[in-house]
Amino acid sequence: MKKFAEASIFTFFKSFQLKLLLALLGLSFFHPLSAQSPFLTGTVVDAGNQSPISYVGIRIAGTGLGTLANIGGEFSLSWPEDSASLTLEISSMGYAAQQFHVTIDQIGEPLQFPLNPQALVLDAVDIFATELTAREMVGRSLDAISETHADLPHLLKTFYRHYCDEDGSYGRLIEAAVDVYDTKGHPRRYGKTSDKLELRLTQLRKSLDFTRFSAYQHVPIALNQTLEIDASSFRSVLSKHLYDDDFSCEYADTTIWQGQVVYQVTVNGWVGGKLYDAQVYVRAIDFALVKMETQTMRRFKFQQRRIVQTTHEVCSFQSMGGKLYLHHLLNAGRRTAHWLDSEGQTGSTTYHDHHVEIMVNEIQLTGFQPFTGRQPSREKMQEMKFDEAFWENYSVLKATPLESQIARDLDARVPLEDQFALANGTGSTPALQDELARQRLKQLLDQYAGTPVIIGFWDHEFKPGIGDLLRARKLAKTYADKPIALILVSLEPSEEQWRADIRKKGLYVGDHLRLGTGVASSIAQAYGVTGSPYFVLLGQTGTILLKGDELPSKRKVEQAMDQAAGK
Repeated sequence: MKKFAEASIFTFFKSFQLKLLLALLGLSFFHPLSAQSPFLTGTVVDAGNQSPISYVGIRIAGTGLGTLANIGGEFSLSWPEDSASLTLEISSMGYAAQQFHVTIDQIGEPLQFPLNPQALVLDAVDIFATELTAREMVGRSLDAISETHADLPHLLKTFYRHYCDEDGSYGRLIEAAVDVYDTKGHPRRYGKTSDKLELRLTQLRKSLDFTRFSAYQHVPIALNQTLEIDASSFRSVLSKHLYDDDFSCEYADTTIWQGQVVYQVTVNGWVGGKLYDAQVYVRAIDFALVKMETQTMRRFKFQQRRIVQTTHEVCSFQSMGGKLYLHHLLNAGRRTAHWLDSEGQTGSTTYHDHHVEIMVNEIQLTGFQPFTGRQPSREKMQEMKFDEAFWENYSVLKATPLESQIARDLDARVPLEDQFALANGTGSTPALQDELARQRLKQLLDQYAGTPVIIGFWDHEFKPGIGDLLRARKLAKTYADKPIALILVSLEPSEEQWRADIRKKGLYVGDHLRLGTGVASSIAQAYGVTGSPYFVLLGQTGTILLKGDELPSKRKVEQAMDQAAGK
């Protein structure tokens, strides 16, 4: 297998010796580009203090091809075939746009691209010398979208990256190349992606999903949710509630973008039980919306948990042919669960982070073939095969040193090569599914160390088993202040049936696993499972207190726990 570019999060090694050497040296799975790499890499920095500039737009002059620098100012750009040299157009908010000439001989070199800060030499009166209030300024920008943004059908070739982190460990990664066909441009804002966008997933590589949301809450891919952050295409909180009394608007700053004055307006308020805060960037000359960044926070109580949900969303645009087109979308957030004891005090805290980005690599205004398509299903994604040659020549959002931890965390569970084979095209064999379940169960029992655990084995064909599981769910709720953890292990051979039963029966409390070989698996044999239903109660030290084909009553659970505690 050839090497991947450093820009890719996913790096696979077939050589055990190479993995061992890297581990001994304490190195990540990322490696520097070789001289033969087709990627031009570099870092965009402030010309004055040499600090990196985040999320800078890079475009090949005279084309629709480009990329985006990451939060550390680093970028990787696929070099077009038959080109000996390129002119890069680099621009960022607050800096003078600049062109740089590069040659093919510079591929593989550690290049720097300095931008000069461009400040407005105006006093406060001149900066905000407008007859419009801040609220009216934002309103005008939303009204002007049909004139300032793309008004004709066009094709966007994009790179999609999605990863999740639970309690400090990465458990999910997806990278994809996605064609987005905008069938209408921006004559008005729509409600959902299917109103105007056609989607085509052309390439995919992804890990298995080790998060506790994997069995029932995670969508296969969050394309729709992320694309709808685009405030120029879809109705947003801002477009719906800008003129509500609960919202306040004020001018915050003025900056420069591509030689034009841009107003920064802060909008905040409460909507739908959420605290909402937005930074809106409006080009002064034509009221064009060039960027919007929002953060929300919501608190609520669910069962024995106090939940805090925060989100961070960004949509930014790029200029081409006198119109603005989508450039970058960020969809990130954290769900923090504070588990409460019988007195309502926090006993423990867990969190789930998600991070999704879509970067536009190419804009095509003409010459493309229209198509129809929607966000792919889990089954469609599993049918896709990996094309190594494609990823060796495709621009991706360059990974940061922090994000390289994703590869280490995932590889530590199951080798990435095996994960990729399972997730893309090959399908899961029963033996590999059992190994994944074994890894996941060990992780869960380590996580619940010091906590009693009920493990329930079940199969959809055993209807009494479903009933028992529903009672187990109630039992777990009843003892939530102890607490008792609930792990539901399916003996179901069909993954689709397993997921469907979870949804239909509302088995959303607890963690879920599925065994590929059922009662023949090492997990089932270790606990003496002969069929479904079967329940095991583990004490705080992990010892088996009770087991059998019936869920123990509350009295028996209490007696077993008291006996284990020496009461």
